[in-house]
Amino acid sequence: MSVDKLIEKMRRVREVQAEALGHQFTLRIPNQGELEALHERLSGQRPTFRRFVEACTVGWDMKEIDLIPGGSPVPVEFHPDLFSEWLADHSDAIEPLFGRLSSEMEARQTALDTAEKN
Repeated sequence: MSVDKLIEKMRRVREVQAEALGHQFTLRIPNQGELEALHERLSGQRPTFRRFVEACTVGWDMKEIDLIPGGSPVPVEFHPDLFSEWLADHSDAIEPLFGRLSSEMEARQTALDTAEKN
């Protein structure tokens, strides 16, 4: 197996589904290295739940009609910039997505701590 495929599998293990505003989103729970990179990237900026959600969301079930009035029912591939634009208009999605991220991060850290003790 190639290194790229192995890395992708490792990342997928940290993915969870979350629902907000009637849509499904794929969130990737950040590992310690990603958290550090996120803190560096946001240094000098006011950290917000929104920025955290934007950084950790990697997929969705959106169709064009969900994004623009009169759009088609064709699924739209996830793109971080497109998600940021959508989220700017749907800030009520931040709380449920951040809540899911927070609980999954806590659970992951507990599992890592337990595994380290054994």
